[in-house]
Amino acid sequence: MTFILRNLPAVVVAVAAGLCVWWVMHLLAENDALAADNARLTRNAAVLSDQVAQARLAADVAAAYRTAETKRAAEAVATVEAIRNLDLGDCADAMLDDDLADLLNGVR
Repeated sequence: MTFILRNLPAVVVAVAAGLCVWWVMHLLAENDALAADNARLTRNAAVLSDQVAQARLAADVAAAYRTAETKRAAEAVATVEAIRNLDLGDCADAMLDDDLADLLNGVR
């Protein structure tokens, strides 16, 4: 005990140095954990950005598909109407092909 009391300033310095080393080690471990969290969050942000871009692209493709389908349907109706409005002359009483007749009757 007398050794500690005689060397009290050195003991205090040694304990303080030990606490400083422990604190620095703790800070380094905390820094490593934060760096790992940062890397994970950065990857997650990149994945989410990719998903947003993919969703936008899918929406653009769907819109283009709907536009093309609308155009094809309008062209089909216009073609059927043009066939209906043909001046067939003497052939007006001729029998129509069954498939064409079904098509002409179904589009009305």
